[in-house]
Amino acid sequence: MTALREKMLADLQLRNYSQQTIDAYLRQVAAFARHFGKSPDRLGPSQVRDYQLFLLRQKRASWPALVQTVAALRFFYRVTLGRKWMVDYIPHPRYVKPLPTMLSQAEVQALLRVKQNLKHRALLTTIYAARHGSQRSATRACARRSICRHSPPYASIHGSSGWESGCASAGRMRW
Repeated sequence: MTALREKMLADLQLRNYSQQTIDAYLRQVAAFARHFGKSPDRLGPSQVRDYQLFLLRQKRASWPALVQTVAALRFFYRVTLGRKWMVDYIPHPRYVKPLPTMLSQAEVQALLRVKQNLKHRALLTTIYAARHGSQRSATRACARRSICRHSPPYASIHGSSGWESGCASAGRMRW
């Protein structure tokens, strides 16, 4: 074990990191050094950026793997080497939350037709209607301009469909 690796191990243990985190951080820093064939203390911001791009583009690493690598490298440079300025050059990857899959009308109709049990079909229809029904879109349509500041917490507002829908008043909303 190299002196640098021993120092990082000691730093992690002093800060009471779990054994799994210690193993993961040491593995990530070792992989970083192995990628360039040099000691990680001799690598700078451009190599860190190149390595992150390598993980993202060529290795197609998952978001958790990228986050783990960033955390390990930040710890290594900030704590083990004492280079606090290097942390600014190791950007944290942004998590992109995938959008939910929406079913087409034909798919919903096919789903509802499959259920032979009337109770199950009614349940699926109710769930779908509650999730994607007109009340939800009417509530979303409540805009600031349609809310009276002097109204009770839930004001009755007539939308374009003529139905009443509850919408929180401006006095209780946080904009």
